[in-house]
Amino acid sequence: MGNIYFKQGKYMQAVKMYRMALDQVPTTHELIRAKILQNIGSVFVKMGQYADAVTSYEHVMANSKRPDFKTAFNLILCYFALGDRDKMKQTFQRMLQANLELGDEDRYYPTADDPHSMLVHEAIKDDKLRQIERERKRMAERCIVTAAKVVAPAVEVSFAAGFDWCVECVKLSPYSDLAGELEITKAITYLKMREFQTAIDVLKGFEKKESKMASAAATNLSFMFVLENDLGQAEKYAEMAMASDRYNPLALVNRGNCSFMKKEWERAVEFYQEAIQVDSSCTEALYNLGLLYKKINRLEESLECFLKLHAILRNSSQVMYQIAHLYELLDDVVNATEWFMQLVSVVPTDPVILSRLGDLYDGTQDKSQAFQYHYEVQMNEQMAALLPAILSLPVCL
Repeated sequence: MGNIYFKQGKYMQAVKMYRMALDQVPTTHELIRAKILQNIGSVFVKMGQYADAVTSYEHVMANSKRPDFKTAFNLILCYFALGDRDKMKQTFQRMLQANLELGDEDRYYPTADDPHSMLVHEAIKDDKLRQIERERKRMAERCIVTAAKVVAPAVEVSFAAGFDWCVECVKLSPYSDLAGELEITKAITYLKMREFQTAIDVLKGFEKKESKMASAAATNLSFMFVLENDLGQAEKYAEMAMASDRYNPLALVNRGNCSFMKKEWERAVEFYQEAIQVDSSCTEALYNLGLLYKKINRLEESLECFLKLHAILRNSSQVMYQIAHLYELLDDVVNATEWFMQLVSVVPTDPVILSRLGDLYDGTQDKSQAFQYHYEVQMNEQMAALLPAILSLPVCL
């Protein structure tokens, strides 16, 4: 009943039902009581009553033998909303002490000369239990990284100091392997803050670290130098990323981008295709390969790339435009019109698309449809011109 009321948005009734349920569960059933208290905390968050939510979550953290990551993460968000820096710090540190209880990882690495061990490994390497363990580990890592992003700007005088504190805490915890990922997140945050040189300095600190983190850092550096049109540096770091991890699809994409910009078409095709072989859902490789084929007039192959990409990114206006334009270049007016119509449903006021549709209908002698789309273009342009004047008018009460 509490869940039903929660779904209906009747939060006070939901809290009442959850508390009635809690009264009926004996104290020996810790897990069920913890779940109910988590639900109560979630209701209070929905109502904006963060202090009450904190009470529920703290009760779970204090009385549960296995405090979980989701509760700790929600508690951090509540303290963030309340502006309590010290409690945010304490809860982040408590989160890092939570035990996933995944058992011995060595059982997934068989002894090469033991046939029995190999048979056991084949049976358990991807069984249901292994999948559950992986999902729990991914969830824990996601909670820690996201919590660090929330905590870092709020707990110290500067973002950099806050992130350094989070990284040090993680290094001293059982999840020390996440410290590198946090450093990369720090660099990406600097990029968003447009502090490019600081981001570059952070990423360059990974050059002598373990392979996967070094590869991820070099990939980001390569992409930054591509944006700055510094192909020498971009190529250097793309090669470093590939040397650290040959199966890094984004490193291969960056290397392909360097070849693309140097007009080495066949080499670029090879790198993009290798990236797709490593990860068949690598959207960056598929998109860039489609653009390259279009550039060198291999239109059928370009269309195949974008159709594959559309199966992954169903509502991407950029992908839909490329498909429509390719059909137009292939003189397939029917399919071009159909795809431009789909595109208009995603970007209904884009003047370029509306004008294209008008031209297509004009070419098929459908003057009424052509007039309609060209008229919409004119109306949208007039509205865009009027908008500043409308916004400048005084508001009458």
